[in-house]
Amino acid sequence: FLLSSHNSRSRNHRFAGSIAMKPSAAADCTTALRQDADAGLVTKYKETKDRSVVLEALESIDVPPSGRSNVRQTGDGGVVRGMCLGMTECWFRGPMPSRHTRERPNLSHLLCAFACHELPGFHFTSIQVNKDYAAALHVDKNDAGDSRIIGLGDYVGGQLWVDDGSHGGRGRIADVRGRWLGFDGNLPHKVLPFHGRRYTLVFFSKVRGCDVGADPKSEHAQKLLQLGFPLPTSRPLCRTYPPAEERLRVARERFEFFCAHTLRRGGAGKRLRLELRLSNSKFAWTAMSSSLSSLQHL
Repeated sequence: FLLSSHNSRSRNHRFAGSIAMKPSAAADCTTALRQDADAGLVTKYKETKDRSVVLEALESIDVPPSGRSNVRQTGDGGVVRGMCLGMTECWFRGPMPSRHTRERPNLSHLLCAFACHELPGFHFTSIQVNKDYAAALHVDKNDAGDSRIIGLGDYVGGQLWVDDGSHGGRGRIADVRGRWLGFDGNLPHKVLPFHGRRYTLVFFSKVRGCDVGADPKSEHAQKLLQLGFPLPTSRPLCRTYPPAEERLRVARERFEFFCAHTLRRGGAGKRLRLELRLSNSKFAWTAMSSSLSSLQHL
């Protein structure tokens, strides 16, 4: 697939690369990064409600490598950086607040304040923080379902495709940069190519531990409530889904359908045009313009 900008100047710039898309060298410097955000940023956000404070906090910390192998693109040897704040599941202790929550109380507090201000009435137990990777087609098998996502940073591309059965089975594509999107994480979804510094924040509830708020005096609930987590007080209704592999198999076919339909329409939106290029029945993504990057999906 060839992604290109409608701007004619983009034709003078071509980019080739892998899934790991690097911002400028200055932005990639990690020497001054810290484990947790400064407490002053929490106060600053509560006073200003300015989204730029959230981005400042994210840029100030070192987002650790993630062990989520299901989001890694095939053949990608780059580092997947991400972490879960709030409730997670320890394999020998069960549902509990994650180690990253204990190590980053200021960041956790700030992101909870951000979500509570912009998503009043939405309850969640966990926050997934992602940095600079295009997630492969996957499902979030341990999610209770209802999620909210937003993208922050200086980047182009990186739309989210969700296999929700809409648009005649083609699914939907959403630009989450600076925009909230509600979706079901149990449905297959993937990230399109992007260039630049891209953070995504996903607010959701874990299946196991989603009722942690039912007993606000419990040890786990106390820790999370002190950080500002708007915990659900009851277990949310969860849909029944086919096995993950079956969902992904169907989604791969639907994504090809989506791409073919987009090609016939001549574009994926006002800002981007999608063109098709086939090589030995494999897909190849390439981007054109000074603000788009590329990746191989082979």
